[in-house]
Amino acid sequence: MLRQGAPVREFTDAAALQAHYRALRERTWALRTVRPRQEHGRTRALVEAQRERVQREAQEREAAALAARSEMDARVFQVLDPEQTAREPKRIIARVAEAFGFAYADILSFSQVAPLVRARWAAIVAVREARPDLSFGQLGRAFDRDPTGIRYALRRVAVLGVPQPPVAREPERIIDDVAAAFGITRAEIIGPGKTAPLIRARWAAIAAVRAARPDLPLVGLGRLFGDRDHTTIRNALLRMAVEGVPQPPCQGGCT
Repeated sequence: MLRQGAPVREFTDAAALQAHYRALRERTWALRTVRPRQEHGRTRALVEAQRERVQREAQEREAAALAARSEMDARVFQVLDPEQTAREPKRIIARVAEAFGFAYADILSFSQVAPLVRARWAAIVAVREARPDLSFGQLGRAFDRDPTGIRYALRRVAVLGVPQPPVAREPERIIDDVAAAFGITRAEIIGPGKTAPLIRARWAAIAAVRAARPDLPLVGLGRLFGDRDHTTIRNALLRMAVEGVPQPPCQGGCT
């Protein structure tokens, strides 16, 4: 709008009018220069603290990545080094358990069956000899036991000697011999047959394997006899404890 009394500018042509409005628009919409806001001392301190925190976190992440990489390299080296791998407590316990006819979980269990206790003591001695750098607490953690139990086992072994794995015949050979004595095959003994002569032969084979390999648990015996349940093996042993072990036909009575 024109102010009252202001002289009216006259333009000679359209080009002059356009130039006038172009200049007016540039003056009206020209960007104003805004002076930067001065930061207070507290704001600068906060900015510096945040910058230092970001740098420190980046350094910590880098250090953690280097540590993780070093640990992974150590694990790879350990896997590639057979000697170091063989000295691991778990591997030693598994080897001793297999030599005694048990599993790794059996050694770490709380069962107090005499054959299993002997195997456990032998495993403790083997780990102690292979890894003398382990403390009693570390040995206890390897066997899921209190350090006092480890000390007790080592004291007993020092007096009684280190238990040795049993040297016995293979269970399959024992079953074959019993089957031949009863005039049947091993497949029939471990099979599902329920006839009376077959049951007597099976019980005799169970008793023979039990006598030759007392280190085998009932579950292991069940696997040998056609994956039978351990309760079936226990029932057979209880019946034979009362009735006696079945004998092959014609034994002592035939000429």
